[in-house]
Amino acid sequence: MNIMVSMTTSSVISLFLIIFAIQVPEGLAINCYTCSSRNGTDPDCHDPFNPANSTYTENCMVPKEGHVGWFPANFCLKVIGMTGISNVELVIRACVLETMHNQCGQFKYEDDTLHGCVLTCDYDACNGKPHLSPGGDFLQFHLAALVIIVWKWKS
Repeated sequence: MNIMVSMTTSSVISLFLIIFAIQVPEGLAINCYTCSSRNGTDPDCHDPFNPANSTYTENCMVPKEGHVGWFPANFCLKVIGMTGISNVELVIRACVLETMHNQCGQFKYEDDTLHGCVLTCDYDACNGKPHLSPGGDFLQFHLAALVIIVWKWKS
């Protein structure tokens, strides 16, 4: 009887593993557009975005601070901004581990202060759209563009 129970348990575990394997998506990491542009050096990276001439990175892997190796990204990123000192327009599309909660205003990037937006989204190719998710992100994006235009006009 113990042999029968053992085989039944083994069969259940095997069945569970097969079902689990079928349900797991092919790639565990998100797919994002990746590019960067300073003052139009890559016009296809800017809006209006041209995905046909852009790099689409599947199963994005990114480094993790304080760790060795590369890890599956969970979010796509889009940064649009204008540097405070040199008036350089910067656009970045990339993969990241954590959400940045779609923030607009003033922020630090490398050694510069930027005025603009940091936008994240959590579905494949979402950083190739003018708005990154339904709802308020579309409004945030356009408000950020307006802030950049007004800030540049005041300078």
